[in-house]
Amino acid sequence: MTADRLSSLKPRVLLVTGKGGTGKTTVAASTALRVADLGARTLVVSTDAAHSLSDALGHQVGADPTPVTAMLSAQEIDSQRLFDRSWSTVRAYLEELLKWAGADSVRAEELAVVPGLDELLALRTIAQHVADGWDAVIVDCAPTAETVRLLALPTTLRMYVDRVLPAHRRLARSIAPLVRRASSMPPAPAGVLDAVLELADELGRLHDSLADPTITSVRLVTTPESMVVAETRRVWSYLALFGYRVASLIVNRVAPEQAPDPWLRRLRRSQEPHLVDIGRLFGDLAQGQATIRAGEVTGVEELRSFGREIYGLNDPLEWPLTSEPQTFEGLGSASQLLRVPLPGVTGGEVQLARSGAVMLVTVGPYRRSLSLPPHLHGRAATGARIADGHLEVEFAEA
Repeated sequence: MTADRLSSLKPRVLLVTGKGGTGKTTVAASTALRVADLGARTLVVSTDAAHSLSDALGHQVGADPTPVTAMLSAQEIDSQRLFDRSWSTVRAYLEELLKWAGADSVRAEELAVVPGLDELLALRTIAQHVADGWDAVIVDCAPTAETVRLLALPTTLRMYVDRVLPAHRRLARSIAPLVRRASSMPPAPAGVLDAVLELADELGRLHDSLADPTITSVRLVTTPESMVVAETRRVWSYLALFGYRVASLIVNRVAPEQAPDPWLRRLRRSQEPHLVDIGRLFGDLAQGQATIRAGEVTGVEELRSFGREIYGLNDPLEWPLTSEPQTFEGLGSASQLLRVPLPGVTGGEVQLARSGAVMLVTVGPYRRSLSLPPHLHGRAATGARIADGHLEVEFAEA
């Protein structure tokens, strides 16, 4: 990577996730090392509660960015530490308020915990790293289910904020002093309301950055096993539902085609049908493979070797982005077609509902609210189908 390219490089975020045990941490660490070796100032970050970056790198990694090589640093995010830094005052006030309202001490402490807040603070940290000037931020995410929940948070919370907060933001600021004077309600410490409103304001910007394919992409890690392939396919669909672009797939622990060892030959035969399924289900994604190894991949040099096997001479950040954003396409003057990328799903897996100007799309256990553009507000949905990896909803004149 040349100095000229570095000067024009747009900050990039790569989210690496996969079912537990697929080797996602190894892929994230080797990818980050490869990017750093090409000359980009790179940070690899773990959001997985079961941190293993230190083990993979063979280097002690702290809660703040820790240098590993000249161009690579690593961080294992401490969610509790983030909470104590930026949210403990808000939680303490919530506890005090709940006690004032009649809750006992134990109950108030439980109710003051905001579900998903620690994950949201971790996401905010990643966004801050991009703003701080790193060329590339590689994220070793938690296993797939936790990752989907994490990445769904900004969209879900943004929906509630957009509906509830704007109408009450100024009201909350103006009546809070009156309420406190008229009752014995505990006064909020300085900055509590501002902290809540600031976090709410960041939700939209956070999702927009993570869902921007010129900034962020997702790399899935799988192995040629039936349950792992099935979960990987579902996660691809769930991430697309929330607007994230999965650009590539790493197939790890593949037995070699011609192996002298009888056990490896048997393993390869058992993997063959799953490799065929991977080619069929994920044909639109850039793919790399890593062969099964006798031991764990640990330390900088072994990670370099692993990265060369996956990427060859390619830049890991330059794999093509193939999926599309949500689009609205016309079908003539009397109708409109809403197309939403939903790769890997069938019609029976999608449920649709409408609430005014909002289309509710449910895939598996996840639901997303899509705001319809003004010109569709008065139109009825006349049909829906899955075609070419997209959900297509047709609208006609009201």
